[in-house]
Amino acid sequence: MKTYRLRFNLGVITLLGLLAISSCKKMLEAESEYPQNGVASVSVVHAAPATGSLDFAFDKNRPNLNFFNYTDRVNYLNAFAGTRTFAVFRRGTSDTLVRKTISLVPTKNYTIFIVDTLRKMDAVLIRDSSRAPGADSVRIRLANMSPDAGNLDLYLEGSDTPIATNIAYKTAAEFVSLKAANNVALEVRQAGQSAILAKSSVKLNLLNGNYYTVWATGFKGIATDDGKLRVESFWH
Repeated sequence: MKTYRLRFNLGVITLLGLLAISSCKKMLEAESEYPQNGVASVSVVHAAPATGSLDFAFDKNRPNLNFFNYTDRVNYLNAFAGTRTFAVFRRGTSDTLVRKTISLVPTKNYTIFIVDTLRKMDAVLIRDSSRAPGADSVRIRLANMSPDAGNLDLYLEGSDTPIATNIAYKTAAEFVSLKAANNVALEVRQAGQSAILAKSSVKLNLLNGNYYTVWATGFKGIATDDGKLRVESFWH
C-alpha cells in the first residue's frame, strides 16, 4: 500500500511538472508572438483623397471596421509597444497599399495619418502628447497632410495672428494654448501669405480643457469635392 501511494505521489508530481513546463512553454511562445512591453494608444485617420474605403492592420491584427472612408478617424486603439508593422489595404482585400515599420512607446498616444494617392500612399505617425491646457484654454495644433499645398500657417477666422506657422507636409506643429471659444472657423494659408487656401466647413466649439488637431488634406490643384484642399479637425 505504501509503495502504491509513493508511486501515485511520484506520478502526480511528474504530471504537475510536465503541466508546468507545458504552461511555461505556452507563455513563452505567447510572449514571443506579442512581446509584453506595455501598450500605446493609436488613432488612425483616412487622409488620402479619392482612394475609396480602406482597411488597416498592426502586424497581423486587423480591426473589424464597418467602414473607413476619406476623412474618417478611428479613435484610439490599444497597440503593443515596440516595433510594429502598420499596413493599409483596399477595403475587404489583401491588396496592400502601404506597409511601414513604426515604433511605439508604452503609455503614449499617437495618430497615424494615411495620406496621398493610391500610387504614393504613405502612413505618417504623429505623437499626440501635450501638457494640460491652462484655465479657460484649449491646446491646439496643425497637421499638414496635403501633398501639394506647401508649408502652411493656421489662423482663426478674422485674426491676423497665426496659431501655427510654416508647417511642412507630413508634419504637425506642437500643441499651443488658445482661449476656449464657441462658433469659430479655422483657416489655412500658405506660409507667410495672406490669401486663404481653405477653411473649416463647419464652425467649431473649442471647449475648455480639450486638445484639438486641425489637419489639412486634399490637393490645392484639385477642385472636385473628393480631392480639393480642405480643413478638418478632431478632439482628443
